[in-house]
Amino acid sequence: AIAHDAANDATAANILVVEGAKTWNGKEVAMWYDVENTIMVASEVKTQGDNLQYIGSAGNNKAFIYNSTTKKLFTQSVLSKSDLKGKFTSGANAVPVWNGHTYVSPASSSALVMKFNESLPDKGDVFTNETVTSIWAAGGGWQVVTSGHKIFSVGHGKDPILEGVMPDWLTAHSSKSDYGMGDLVRSYGNNTTAALNLFTYQGSGDNKKLYLKAWYEKSTQHLISRSSLPDSVTDPVYLGRNSSLSKSYVYDELSGDLYAVANSSSAKVGEYKNIARILGNKSTTPPGKDALILQGKDTEDSFSIINVDGISAVLLSGGKGADTYTITRDNWLHYGSIEIDNTDKAGTGDRLALAPTIDTHYMVAGVSVNDLVITDVLTLRTMVFKDAMKSGSTARHLTIAYGNNQTTTLDALYTRVHTVTGGDNSSHLTVKAFGALDNSPQPASYSRSLAHQQSGLLNQAMAQMGGGAEEDGSDTKSPTPPDHANSLAQPGI
Repeated sequence: AIAHDAANDATAANILVVEGAKTWNGKEVAMWYDVENTIMVASEVKTQGDNLQYIGSAGNNKAFIYNSTTKKLFTQSVLSKSDLKGKFTSGANAVPVWNGHTYVSPASSSALVMKFNESLPDKGDVFTNETVTSIWAAGGGWQVVTSGHKIFSVGHGKDPILEGVMPDWLTAHSSKSDYGMGDLVRSYGNNTTAALNLFTYQGSGDNKKLYLKAWYEKSTQHLISRSSLPDSVTDPVYLGRNSSLSKSYVYDELSGDLYAVANSSSAKVGEYKNIARILGNKSTTPPGKDALILQGKDTEDSFSIINVDGISAVLLSGGKGADTYTITRDNWLHYGSIEIDNTDKAGTGDRLALAPTIDTHYMVAGVSVNDLVITDVLTLRTMVFKDAMKSGSTARHLTIAYGNNQTTTLDALYTRVHTVTGGDNSSHLTVKAFGALDNSPQPASYSRSLAHQQSGLLNQAMAQMGGGAEEDGSDTKSPTPPDHANSLAQPGI
């Protein structure tokens, strides 16, 4: 029997639990089918009294399994569709069936039989010398706190990522100026976030809660104190650093204010409905590269893009109101792809200002699925206008300023591309994007291919944020905060 395990799995919508699976000698097998990844089945022979929970893909044909009885997290080899099919059999070649009391002949049952007559692969302990003290669903994956007072992000098809430390870590390492963070980062290498969160406790008794004290910035090997920000900031999130400007960026989730932090002080540099840094993984292109999302407040938003180290793509979403997007030459050189989601059912006039120093002479326009893609053929950098080639699109109300006081519109670019492709959104043809049409249509497989590579990461980003602006004019969804009601265990405070 296959059934949703909604009561025991915060991601039950994507996970099917396979019930009643047993080995040839009657031992119960814990098994799950990962709908999202489609080819994954995780399995483990259960020990009496164990309560096993599927956590998610670990990549490399492994899955994360949590044993809430022993408080251990481990990896387990998974089964592909073909592997799974080979473990079912019926008829004369089937192994005996355990009916709960005794073995019976397969001939007496029409059901398929799970043929686990060989040993399952050994499982691997994720935190060798540590147990799990808290685990809860967060951001499409899981947050894990270990007995070593470390905080990890688990899932998303990659190794656990160290995100921070709990108050007991700070107490144990209070004699060190950096609270031992330098040594900790070196021990985990690339499996850490750009900055680690350092938590302390605030209040007492029933009012005692976790409080973010500082960040340890990996690139500078320095602590950034929360006191660098205004007292009004209540939910700060570290975004990243611009090394050339010696500035770090922090975003207040509650107010939407964006701050640049330098020399123990900060300055407000923007105001948004939502900002998010979406972590890339091994399956994204380029591998491991992150995306930045800047989402406007459905007013007359002015987007000034910040350049953040380690981020290869940025998505701007203006929503309602008359929005202005500004792309400087530094922005153009920093990011491999800049995507604009200009969807607004009201069709209020928006404006994109390309810095005069951005050379548009070698830019061509083409189509990738429903997106209009402009590619610089010299640098292979792209601008992607989401859904601009879609029939009846409400994203084309955009004026584009470029060069020496020249302008065009997204509607005009749509017409150029549509004329060349004949309305075929799978076409590989491109046309000159800006200025007079002095060239003929040309193959653009490189343009379309690059757009698909970048859109893979941005689509992942939008999916984690709840999708882009809807055609019916509804607001873009903000990321859902961790649902502690579905927690397997609450953080111990």
